[in-house]
Amino acid sequence: MVFTIAPKASVGTNTATCNQATIVFDTNAALSTPTWCNSFDKTPPVSSVTALPATETSTSFTLQWSGTDAGAGIASYTIYVSDTGGGYTAFQTNTTATSATFTGQFGHTYAFFSQAVDLVGNLEAGKSAPDTTTSVMMPAPTCASNVSGSISIARSGYLYNFGTKRFYQTVTLTNTSSTVITGPIVLVLDALSSPSSLFNASGSTTCAAPLGSPYISTGAASLAPGDSISVGLQFTDPTRAVTTYTIRVLAGAGTD
Repeated sequence: MVFTIAPKASVGTNTATCNQATIVFDTNAALSTPTWCNSFDKTPPVSSVTALPATETSTSFTLQWSGTDAGAGIASYTIYVSDTGGGYTAFQTNTTATSATFTGQFGHTYAFFSQAVDLVGNLEAGKSAPDTTTSVMMPAPTCASNVSGSISIARSGYLYNFGTKRFYQTVTLTNTSSTVITGPIVLVLDALSSPSSLFNASGSTTCAAPLGSPYISTGAASLAPGDSISVGLQFTDPTRAVTTYTIRVLAGAGTD
């Protein structure tokens, strides 16, 4: 025989119902069985994904979640994700784990929520809003530091080579601070007068503003207090006018 008994509507979670039976063998005295109790669990679990920072600078990051259940306990979680406002899809399905590594893409925004089920099948209600949201952004570039305030600058006069049709000048940089300047060290020419151009430029600044200024590498990995390094500059100027510029000295990675 199979039958189903429904609890009264007034019965709450963790309400216990206990029963005991007696067994009679032939003409022997009745034997009592141990009392057996069952508890009701009518309450679904509650869970959430742990809050993430507003932005992540890596495409892979750790997602964590947790939950509670008033009755039998949580059996598993399903974690849902939405990519930049799209529909939700399952990232983890019926998992007993409470963390996982999520991998996304730069420039995307991800929203997450969890849904738990307990050991007797009570399912947490769906959610109208995510538990947490984060945007995956490219990390800000690390630009070289402007160390001009720690440098003494001496410029030679201009020399003109009729063979190469270029102007030549030497700039000497001296560390006037009490600490070592860690390189690479480059000499930047800001506001270079037109139509002059730096013939032997190593590149132009794209990280340390102002951008687009030509620079030349000094070749120095560092500069100790009191030490100097000289840099040769070569300019082309079809008008042979006076070349003017302001000097900026950058140290560290990210000069270009």
